Amino acid sequence: MRSFEITIEKDIVSYIERCYAEYEMLKDNITFLIQNNADNASIINSTTFHMYEEKELHAKMAYDNARNELTERYMPKELTDHKVEWELDFRTCKMHIRQLCDCEVAI
Repeated sequence: MRSFEITIEKDIVSYIERCYAEYEMLKDNITFLIQNNADNASIINSTTFHMYEEKELHAKMAYDNARNELTERYMPKELTDHKVEWELDFRTCKMHIRQLCDCEVAI
């Protein structure tokens, strides 16, 4: 397994971090509401709860889109046909890519 590291611009990392934080916050709020009100249909069926669900869905889509755009923009073209996984370190602005296959790739 080979590893690669790519530096990403701070404004792009900040945008993805904001998308991630918003999605996680909304997901946590919904989880909290469900766990603490599972037997209370008036809460689970409320307009407010459905508003949180809708916002969470949009936040998840925004986060997924930001990750996809990052992948398309920064993933080395030589790795696109290979099995890889990656993570973005918000603090260092580094994209850490791990090639999961044993193929020889020249980058």
